[in-house]
Amino acid sequence: MPESPRYLVAQGRMEEAAVVLKKIGDAEINVDEQLASIRASLSADRKPSFRDLIGANGRLKPVVWAAIGFMILNQFTGINVIFYYSNSLWSAVGFSEKNSFTITAITSLVNIAATLIGMMLIDRVGRKPLLLAGSIGMVVAQGGLAILFGAAPMANGSPVMGSVTGPLALVCANLFVVAFGVTWGTVSWVMLSEMFPNSMRGAGMAVGTATQWLSNFVVTVSFPVLLGVNVGLVYGLFAFFAMVSFFFALKCMKETKGVALEDMQA
Repeated sequence: MPESPRYLVAQGRMEEAAVVLKKIGDAEINVDEQLASIRASLSADRKPSFRDLIGANGRLKPVVWAAIGFMILNQFTGINVIFYYSNSLWSAVGFSEKNSFTITAITSLVNIAATLIGMMLIDRVGRKPLLLAGSIGMVVAQGGLAILFGAAPMANGSPVMGSVTGPLALVCANLFVVAFGVTWGTVSWVMLSEMFPNSMRGAGMAVGTATQWLSNFVVTVSFPVLLGVNVGLVYGLFAFFAMVSFFFALKCMKETKGVALEDMQA
């Protein structure tokens, strides 16, 4: 893997950057013009730092807040609950231990397939349309889980799924994985790497990634507590955040398909 030409330009290593651009760029690319454009966008009189994330008013720039909200919602829709707690969750609602492991394995394969589909669609459809479609799918799937678990009878503190509601819950869970994997699961990391101007991309991605893992931690440690209160309520919260993600993507996320990294604005 070659170093990013933009990183090399930021370090003043222009000749190495030119070699990489020739290697990865289109045949008709004008390397000198591309280097000049990158250098202008970086304003590389100094190395990028976390100070670049703060505007003249002393506050985080809007694109940084967009990345933070984006990565919080990426986790607050509940995707990692499906994977972290799948075995115990399906066992708790009446499936055998063997079947619970089988369900978890199938869900993981569904996620892989969904991600591959997302990879094929992202440059054809665009980032923002995928996000909006994925949010709608997640609302439907998590809303279905909220209804099914909320209406299930309780036994020993756990909801009990019947011969109809159990398979329906499995369908909803895997529909959610498909909706997330094709869209938010694939798009979030691509957009995070594209949405920042060159001068702040490294620091911005660091903040976005840290936000994602902190949000993951919050969901992971809170789910067992909320599970003891009401399973339907938990999935209702996930459906709510999925609905929020739709409006967030609609209002706060800008399409990055076909936009040069040098043209990104803070």
